[in-house]
Amino acid sequence: MTFVDMRGFTELSSQMRPAETAAMLSAYRGLVMDAVLAQGGIVDKSIGDGVLCAFGLESTFDTAARAALAAGNDIFVILVNWNSQRSASGDEPLAVVIAVHGGPVLAAAIGDDRRLEFTVTGPAVNTASRMEGWAKENDEAFVVSGAVAMAVGDTSKAARMHPLGSQQLRGDAEAIDLLAMNIGAHNPGR
Repeated sequence: MTFVDMRGFTELSSQMRPAETAAMLSAYRGLVMDAVLAQGGIVDKSIGDGVLCAFGLESTFDTAARAALAAGNDIFVILVNWNSQRSASGDEPLAVVIAVHGGPVLAAAIGDDRRLEFTVTGPAVNTASRMEGWAKENDEAFVVSGAVAMAVGDTSKAARMHPLGSQQLRGDAEAIDLLAMNIGAHNPGR
């Protein structure tokens, strides 16, 4: 599960006209969707500036973990280019927070005869959401659970991660090991 969330969206959108906010959100969501689809993921839903993505619904956990990390990295690279265009137009650069966690989920159409909607749900989704909140509160841009880091197993990717230790996430009974992905200068609005 991957959560992508824009930093400072509420404050930024309060300074914009609704049509400007809608245009910015549409462009941002498109950029995120392009990166996710390019790595074989799906965008489950977008709510405001938050995007929930799923990887590996039909693959192994390690393949899904690699794809999620690659998509996250791609989002930061795309964001640098978009921010260059925004700066040239006099707009503020944007920054995002990304959290990646994995585990069993239910991926299904849920609802009733009035509205049926595909979604992913389960403890892994809840933990990924809490990781995103933790990352925002602790000024981290890209956090990965220990389970995802172990699944990647690629030393080149692992070298780009540094441990954040065992963290107690709000609402979770047990602490979880978190790592930060080094994104360098890819999140300039941070």
